[in-house]
Amino acid sequence: MWEAPRVFRLEKDGRLRFRRQLTEEDLEQAAAAARSCPMQAIVLRGVTDE
Repeated sequence: MWEAPRVFRLEKDGRLRFRRQLTEEDLEQAAAAARSCPMQAIVLRGVTDE
């Protein structure tokens, strides 16, 4: 959530939610979040490195 605040939102019930429609900047933040996730729980699908 801290790496990509525009992508992820922590709900009152403690669950993490994410936005499905992302801008290029959001994708960069999401990639940073995936790299820094200690549990490797964040996986980006359908994104290519161009």
